[in-house]
Amino acid sequence: TVWLSDDGGTANNGQNASSAVTFTLTITSINDPPTAAIEDLADDGPKYEGEVVTITGTIIYPTSGGTFSVRAEWTDGETTYGTIHPDRTFSISREFDDAGEYHAVIVVQDLTYGHVASDEIDVDVLNIAPGNLRLSTDEADEMGSASLKITFDGTDVDTYHVVVNWGDEEGESNIEEFYTTERVIYLGHLYSDDRPAGSPADDFNIHVKVTDDDDSEVEGDEAITVKNVDPNVSIDRHAWLGPKTIRIWASFSDASPEDQEALKERTNYQDLDLSINSGASTVTFTAEDDDTGVGSDSKTFELKVIVSDQYYV
Repeated sequence: TVWLSDDGGTANNGQNASSAVTFTLTITSINDPPTAAIEDLADDGPKYEGEVVTITGTIIYPTSGGTFSVRAEWTDGETTYGTIHPDRTFSISREFDDAGEYHAVIVVQDLTYGHVASDEIDVDVLNIAPGNLRLSTDEADEMGSASLKITFDGTDVDTYHVVVNWGDEEGESNIEEFYTTERVIYLGHLYSDDRPAGSPADDFNIHVKVTDDDDSEVEGDEAITVKNVDPNVSIDRHAWLGPKTIRIWASFSDASPEDQEALKERTNYQDLDLSINSGASTVTFTAEDDDTGVGSDSKTFELKVIVSDQYYV
């Protein structure tokens, strides 16, 4: 109930108050829900590829209640969900397989009222370059398997491009290249000859280059000794040329195709007169390749009489 009055008094039959009026007043309250915010956003980087980066922050909320979720939405398409602690701090962790700068939007969602708060952060992930390249070899024979062990430091999350130059410029497979995640590698190679000609052994320089997927690289050299293999000589047949004379043939072979080619110039037969040395004679074939390697074979032939003027050995 409401009425109005003044201070003029009631003289001369006047009135200083109005009649009472009664009415109802309805008040409608408008209460906005509390909203969250993010503060103290940071990361523990920079980290290296293969390591875990953790982003931390604090949820600011005007009341003691509230239920929230937190996530990181990365520009590379990944979404990482985090953990909210009792004091309303949060942490989001992610392992990165490759170096680079990564951008994320951190989203805090109020699960009661649906309100969303967000903030942004950049994370730097550093590359681990391949390094400490170690190469080891053993001596090898021509046309034998030469072994090479490659070891280097790096990370298990990178893929490496390996290029091997075996130093065998005349070989069909002088350059070998491949991709691998391994950092201990065993390879084999066949050297067809200990080039250049004229020596029993020669050194070849092996060059290895390793590049990761961020174009960081390491390279090194290792010498391998390739030894000549002596030619093989084998007396394999004979035929009569006369009553007491035979022709004897031998075959020559060499492990190296280049050395084998040189042996083609060698005469592969000898004529032997068995009437000398009382009917018994020894024949020897010797062959030398172009790398001073020598092979030989000997055989003794004895003239025996079956009947008059008929002989055999």
